[in-house]
Amino acid sequence: MSAGNSLVEYVRRATVGVPLDIAGGVGYALVCFGAVSVFGGAGSPVLLAAVLPLLLFVPGYMVVAALFPWRDGLADDGPSSDLPLGHRLFYSFTASLVVAPLFVNVLVYATGGLDRDVLNAGLLVLVVCTAGVAAWRNRDRRAPRRLPLVGRWRNREESSLAPGTRAETAATVFMGVCVVLAAASVPAMLQFAPDGGGHSEYYLGTRGAGGELVAEGYPSEITPADGERLLVAVENHGEEPRTYTVLTRLQEVRTDGDSTRVVDECSMDVTGVTVPAADQRVISQELDPCASGEGLRVAFLFYENERSADAPASEADERLHVWVDATRAP
Repeated sequence: MSAGNSLVEYVRRATVGVPLDIAGGVGYALVCFGAVSVFGGAGSPVLLAAVLPLLLFVPGYMVVAALFPWRDGLADDGPSSDLPLGHRLFYSFTASLVVAPLFVNVLVYATGGLDRDVLNAGLLVLVVCTAGVAAWRNRDRRAPRRLPLVGRWRNREESSLAPGTRAETAATVFMGVCVVLAAASVPAMLQFAPDGGGHSEYYLGTRGAGGELVAEGYPSEITPADGERLLVAVENHGEEPRTYTVLTRLQEVRTDGDSTRVVDECSMDVTGVTVPAADQRVISQELDPCASGEGLRVAFLFYENERSADAPASEADERLHVWVDATRAP
């Protein structure tokens, strides 16, 4: 056995029977994931050129491999399939133009921003999941295992995608529509990340025994003499510094069924803070009551950018609260 054949056999055993092209795609995605995680902030053109195929080819290739498995094994003259290699490559590229933008849009909707680390991990999950389906579909490349609809279409003796046929024309039109849909999804994606991507997170907590921020031990009663404090944390996951405003209000609320309405409120504090990119700031907020009552709500309203003390609560990017009994200074 030659050295080349030994290497191929070793890789086949290492991938536990997974087809080499599918295993190679997953391996490539893992390498890109590691490279971007370590060097992503550098913006290297070489790194960009290396990662670009992960967006424009690999996800679509896995989808096409699941729909159109290779019919025969890896023969001496290369893999054979009832889907011509040129069509396979073209479909892979076009499918990636559709799958990747739509998947990114889902991430933007789910996370509220376009964070590099979330996008990087999401694309890796997408490739691994589609590769898993493709590997299962290609588990025996000697048999024409296909999805039922695709199998009936592709089991004809002659390719239905031969030049000049209706199927070939329909496929071309379909791919064109896919490209248009992918391009149209870009403005919608940018709308959710106008500042370059990333999102913010907000927390309330207290100091634990070791000095760490913990989500417990919230005060239930506040008076001017107590000097009760609550820790307010703002975390910026974006790639640029951001300015935040935190409004603290003491509210009297009424509950009507499933809805809660504010019947009276007063301002306790207005705090502005600038948080560097990929960093966190913790504010020690003194709870000095501006009203007295039982079952009052201390509301923390978080806004990006500078806001005044009377900013509407409906425009807050995040709203957190704790329930207290308050006694105002006489």
